[in-house]
Amino acid sequence: MKPDEELLEEIASKRHALHLHRAWRAGESRIYTLLRKAAEFRAKEIDSGIQSDVPWETLFELLIQWHHALPLGDGECDEEAAFEVLVIALEFSRWEQIEHSVRVGAYQVRRRGRELRVRHSWDPAREAADMYLEARSRPKELPPFSEMERKWASTRAVESRQGPPMEVLRASAERAMVSIDAWRSASPEGYLPDSFDLGSGLTVGVAAALLAGVMGLADLCELAARSATRLETTLAHLTRQELVNALSNLYPEVPTSRIDDLLERLTYRVGRSARTAPLVAYGDKIILNPPLITSRAVDVIALRTAAHDASRFGRVGQNLGKRAKAWETWLASIPGVEARSNVRVRRGDGKPAGDLDVIAVDAENGLGLCLEVKWPVDAVTRREVEKVETLVTSAADQLGRVRDELQSGTAVATLPAGWPQLSELDMTWGVGTPQQLCLRPVSVQGICATSLRYLLEAGDPPSLRSVVELLKHPDLPTRNLHFYEEAFSLRLGHREIIVDRIGLRQFGWRPRFPNLR
Repeated sequence: MKPDEELLEEIASKRHALHLHRAWRAGESRIYTLLRKAAEFRAKEIDSGIQSDVPWETLFELLIQWHHALPLGDGECDEEAAFEVLVIALEFSRWEQIEHSVRVGAYQVRRRGRELRVRHSWDPAREAADMYLEARSRPKELPPFSEMERKWASTRAVESRQGPPMEVLRASAERAMVSIDAWRSASPEGYLPDSFDLGSGLTVGVAAALLAGVMGLADLCELAARSATRLETTLAHLTRQELVNALSNLYPEVPTSRIDDLLERLTYRVGRSARTAPLVAYGDKIILNPPLITSRAVDVIALRTAAHDASRFGRVGQNLGKRAKAWETWLASIPGVEARSNVRVRRGDGKPAGDLDVIAVDAENGLGLCLEVKWPVDAVTRREVEKVETLVTSAADQLGRVRDELQSGTAVATLPAGWPQLSELDMTWGVGTPQQLCLRPVSVQGICATSLRYLLEAGDPPSLRSVVELLKHPDLPTRNLHFYEEAFSLRLGHREIIVDRIGLRQFGWRPRFPNLR
């Protein structure tokens, strides 16, 4: 058996053992017990002031996925069983990422004695670059709990199960909204306007406001539980109608139907991601999961809620596609460059052969750059990263076919009057995404892949030639200077698995345009 097959078989065996755990013989109430146990340990970590490397978002996500994937029993899930499943989830937070990376070819596995050595297949410098860019795009300061919120939490009776007064909830929602705006504004490639239509009359602005209300409520419940040192009660759950009423009182201008619509979109179902559908139905109640209700990914959450319904996402996807204009605007700002978007390409018989999403021309120096622009919903999990990479690969194939027709003369681009023909230019071809560099090598000869975030981070380009050179020869972090790969070991059955992971050095890195003369 090949080493990669052996590793995947071991993980599958471990997953089978998980499915047999006694916790899953319990009924519907098991999900509350599991999530409450996770919330309790997370609260202890917060109270201790020690920040561990426990991936809490992934742990909550796994517990939710497993509960919904496995049949319900008719017993109860006790505290000991819940703790055991939490420990298993901590293990699988690593195994599932390794498993997926091996399947898509991002990791290669070698046998070394009784060990299995797992290493990156692709250039880790690209992943390190994305890690730097993501870290730099975080807002510097976010608002703390207000005095009103802290006072309510500290004076709330330990035995009380009453929610916060409306003025306290409003203060918390306003604080959450400031955090949301800070995260959105810090995105170098821009964010969705409040007017962006998510279907069924729901806009990004309304969705963000309602999410701020949900976040504020989740934060207050967690704060109150910690203030009363009742860590086992850190997980909020309330009836759907109570949540609708609270949001209606916060935002009386929003129709109840819109609130109902968003809550349905935010409620986890099989096939959805718990990162973007973080509410869990529990009988007639809804569980709020604070680690999953985060202000940093509001645009992503809003878009994913629309993507749940293919019929609704069609128009949303078209509107996302129009954001290619951002590339045109950026390229047109380069001295001596003209840029256009959505340039038609037609064959000799007049039939369409496709289009060029964005094309930039420096006529004086005989240079041209054409980009196939994709604006997917930004990735928040490793699986979603792979989806973006698959999209980049298909975009490169698509652009390669159009390029070949243009170069062979079987198709012609309808360029603006006064522009040189493509055959007169030294053309560069590429695929652009908003924020994610493609880790997987692009297989189409002569087509580069980049992100708008990466190019914006490099500063103002002095020329189109400098952009072309950066596309062809990306300026990436240097191993052992800007980043490192460290090995950590995991036990899997009778084997030890040694896996490489990337860490960032204290030395800063940012891409630079080449100094061309």
